[in-house]
Amino acid sequence: MTTASLQPLMDAAEKREGKVDLGGGPVLSRGANINPILYAHLLQTAKKQKIPVQIVADGRATPTDADPMQISRAGVAAALVSIPLRYMHTPGEIVMKISDTGKQMKLYVPGPPDFDPDDLKTVPDHGLGLYIIHYVMDEITYETSGNINTLTMRKTFYRS
Repeated sequence: MTTASLQPLMDAAEKREGKVDLGGGPVLSRGANINPILYAHLLQTAKKQKIPVQIVADGRATPTDADPMQISRAGVAAALVSIPLRYMHTPGEIVMKISDTGKQMKLYVPGPPDFDPDDLKTVPDHGLGLYIIHYVMDEITYETSGNINTLTMRKTFYRS
């Protein structure tokens, strides 16, 4: 996740990294710690699928897990895709709504994936998205109204 530029005192960050709008699409980072091949693949895929993206510059280390993944031991190629939000560090919960007009999906609770996490050759190249969402989020709903499909994901950080 990344903070949208509409926040007070974000002028310096916007000049340094680039403007980020709420509702402007996911944010792709470019910089020294971002693998250029993965970045190009993400950008090409977004263009092909007509997904609007925003691009920001990360001229140094990012405050994410992408950096340690890239530089630990033999390293792993890393890219960074962020979702703009209004308030980054507020207690409580986060709600993400993703809408599209595509074919309606079937929301189901998938079982754990069947692969050996120590053998990267056995990790599937697709089909893990719903498992990850269900594993991480506390509440998931999917509804269709007219021709708009909306996936809502809720994560509660502090329970009272």
